[in-house]
Amino acid sequence: MVALADELSEEGRNEHSRQLAGLHLKNLLFARDAHISAEKKRKWYTDVDANSRSHVKIACLKVLRSANPQAAHAGALVVAKIGALELQEKQWPELLGQLLKNMTTKDVGNSNLTKTSTLEALGYLCEDLEEEAVDQTETNQILTAIVDGMREDGAITVRVAAARALLSSLVFTRHNFDNETERTMIMQVLCTATKSPDEQLRIIAFESLARVAALYYEKLPQYIEALFTLTLTAIQQDKDEQVSMMAVEFWSSLCEEELEILEETNSVDQSRTLSHRQCARYVCAAASHIVPVLLQSTLVKQDEYADEDTWNLSAAGAICLGLVAQAAGDAIVPDVLAFVESNILHAEWRRREASIMAFGQLLDGPKPELLTDPVQTAMPVLVRTLKDNHTLVKDTAAWTLGRICGALQDSARVASQSCFALHNLAQAFERAPRSRETNALSPFFSSSVDAASCCDRKA
Repeated sequence: MVALADELSEEGRNEHSRQLAGLHLKNLLFARDAHISAEKKRKWYTDVDANSRSHVKIACLKVLRSANPQAAHAGALVVAKIGALELQEKQWPELLGQLLKNMTTKDVGNSNLTKTSTLEALGYLCEDLEEEAVDQTETNQILTAIVDGMREDGAITVRVAAARALLSSLVFTRHNFDNETERTMIMQVLCTATKSPDEQLRIIAFESLARVAALYYEKLPQYIEALFTLTLTAIQQDKDEQVSMMAVEFWSSLCEEELEILEETNSVDQSRTLSHRQCARYVCAAASHIVPVLLQSTLVKQDEYADEDTWNLSAAGAICLGLVAQAAGDAIVPDVLAFVESNILHAEWRRREASIMAFGQLLDGPKPELLTDPVQTAMPVLVRTLKDNHTLVKDTAAWTLGRICGALQDSARVASQSCFALHNLAQAFERAPRSRETNALSPFFSSSVDAASCCDRKA
């Protein structure tokens, strides 16, 4: 390990050799398998004496100040792996102080590269550390270094590295979010970053805001209006699809958190105990604004050449719309049905597919009684759409019909219309191409009969 650390830190050595030394050193310290990783940790303390460990740590810290980007990056990986091992054992107490010094020292030859590699080390360190491994003083040191790196007057490479480190560190910052001044400082740097000219910085900033929504939902009230404006603007206007997707992810995270709180509240009501968390119903309050944006700015952005499992803006918007339907319920029905009615027979295939996807996502959330008539009206159109000339439209129609058939387990009236759906489907496939005595509906025959029998018992 000493020889590898020397190879990594020596400025006169070949850059590829230095990079390989760093990667090999990292692999000696870490493995993805938990048992192997625990064995490597044991060897670090039993097979490497204290003087050698100290030598390796000093050498790896030194390489963070290297003028060679590849070596500095490799050094950041190694510093993070050693730091994760030692901080959890309350060792290497001077590490965070030395990293903070890198962020503030002015006499470094290439200060931006040093700051970038230092922030990379902090980000990797936060990814590897257990939440209870760092105390509040250490968390404050980490945040101080990161926030300094996110200053607007800093180099963009430094700001991006700082943003990544902040994203990884958010899980450790509960005490900081409890302090209004510190919380506002964190939120301000994130909101400012969402408006950066750099696409990568905007992506990370919105991803961080989505994580804040999940981790610190109860701290959002004083920021929700600003977040509403920032996210909806990014979804509608940002030229980078990845940025828009992360803005959508903020609302998906908010929906998931509110659904979890509501579920907890229902469980508490049944057990007659007090709930510790309150749902602010942000999604319901914003539904009349967010739903039209999802419909018009995400669902119609399909990529017809993407693989089935590709995650893109259209897919992100569809999932978010389904979550909004669950969180806001009846409130979104008029907007979605108006979109469906206007586009389900549209000449442009993207609008046909988007309208059918919107209808399918609406089915879980609102009261079944509100959807009974729309389902009855839509069924003949959906069945005919199975013969659409565009594959994505047909695929989404089949998926939506499947969701409608899933409603067989629902109220008697909805179940009745779902049986009607099955009847129409069977008729549509009566003359479909067969393989001997089967057709495309055959794999679903048993489950459909079981569900229909369930409906019969309900009647």
